[in-house]
Amino acid sequence: MLRLRRPVTAAFLALVGLAVAFVVACSGSGSTAGIPPITGIVVRAETLTAGRGCGTGPTQLFKYAAVVYGSTGGDPNDEGTYRAPVTAGVYDCFADGTFVELPLTGAR
Repeated sequence: MLRLRRPVTAAFLALVGLAVAFVVACSGSGSTAGIPPITGIVVRAETLTAGRGCGTGPTQLFKYAAVVYGSTGGDPNDEGTYRAPVTAGVYDCFADGTFVELPLTGAR
């Protein structure tokens, strides 16, 4: 029985060592920096085509265009301040529209 316990003990200690190393590696740096702003937008194609369908039929969606606007300043909760076009794209009806790493506009 002693032979069986030693490999089990060694394996257990190795797992504990890995767990401690993982916790130390994943611990925070102690920085109190804020959360970085979201700089990406995804337009879900399935939401746009719901109830219409995707295709070339007269009532179906074939392609769609999306424009991202940024704030020109003022109250960020007022939709009227979002007048500066940042980027745009045209997508097939089955493809999600993605905009990544957008610049910050109207930042204070």
